[in-house]
Amino acid sequence: MNNPKIKWVWNSVLDEILGEELVEGVNVKNIKTGDITTMDINGVFVFIGSVPNTDFLQGKVGLDKWGYILTNDKMETDIPGVYAVGDARVKYLRQVVTAAADGAIAAVVAEKYLEGHVEGRVTPEDLQKLNK
Repeated sequence: MNNPKIKWVWNSVLDEILGEELVEGVNVKNIKTGDITTMDINGVFVFIGSVPNTDFLQGKVGLDKWGYILTNDKMETDIPGVYAVGDARVKYLRQVVTAAADGAIAAVVAEKYLEGHVEGRVTPEDLQKLNK
């Protein structure tokens, strides 16, 4: 919050990114007043939030206290044949590139599972230990 390189804009949404080939600015809309403010900037990083949308999984697969899905490094949950990938699972870095890697891993592991090549199935207890 005290970093002078970051300007916090509250109660607002990104309305438009300005510029032809490079970012030259943004229009930001205040959701309370409807006012649009133009900001001169040369880059945009949109932070959507950090609350996983996993309420529908409560009681179905293992979740941590924040609602992130517990998995091992093969993307296995505590339910055989059920995998979780991307930003909804417990992990250190939540970026598109890591979500894509999760998907690739889960696809290979799921294929092996469907072919009957299950190696060392993870238990719910193992997942709890892995994700503390």
